[in-house]
Amino acid sequence: VNDENSLMRFEFMELMLRIAINKFGKTLKLQPPQALEKLMAEHVEAHLPPLAKLQRDSFRLERLYDEDVHELFKSKLSVLKALYSRFRPIPRKGGLRPKLLNLGGWSDMIERSGLMLGEGGATIQ
Repeated sequence: VNDENSLMRFEFMELMLRIAINKFGKTLKLQPPQALEKLMAEHVEAHLPPLAKLQRDSFRLERLYDEDVHELFKSKLSVLKALYSRFRPIPRKGGLRPKLLNLGGWSDMIERSGLMLGEGGATIQ
């Protein structure tokens, strides 16, 4: 549902391209893809804080998607399933638990299992 005071994702993308074309396509005679690349590099990415520039899949690619890690998870699958299931939310009106672990369940699991890090908390690596 499109709120009149909000942008849908496709509208946002269209506006970014229109800005790029108006800013660089006309004056520098760049094609739309090159104009958008220039806009992103010079006016968006250049002003992002370091945390926003992290590659969200780098941890997965470098550490998680590893055969040894896969084999270890596979060997512990029954324990992991039980752990996941234990901390899924309990429906207020009864019935089956949803197949998701919400933030509250995650926090509860971390706290009760003693996985919480020291006072400094977690860091992004």
